[in-house]
Amino acid sequence: MEYDFDFKSPDKLYITYHLKTEDKDFSFDCVWLGKQAGYALACHLLPKVEQLTNFSCADRFYGQLLGGIMSITDLPAQYYMSVYHAIMQACDEIDSLTPYKDALNKALMADPRFQEKQAA
Repeated sequence: MEYDFDFKSPDKLYITYHLKTEDKDFSFDCVWLGKQAGYALACHLLPKVEQLTNFSCADRFYGQLLGGIMSITDLPAQYYMSVYHAIMQACDEIDSLTPYKDALNKALMADPRFQEKQAA
């Protein structure tokens, strides 16, 4: 299914937010996708986030997309695995995302929310 959303095309997916490191007050783990793959993932994820999470999460995700930012950094742990699977599904179904599947999978699996679910 093809969507035509009115938002700036994001070029990366922000996954994890780190508050303090030795040389910075904060940092992000993200995967650069380029504009075409970023737009494809955003179009795939927006309805999935709306379906799989609550209104607050979906509203924040869409609001960030309006500014050209695609982020799951503040996604609650209870929704993380569902969104992880939606991202992996997108990589399997959308040709422009296939080259980024390994990088996305590695970054998503390194997130503490993924680690927490695996340990449970």
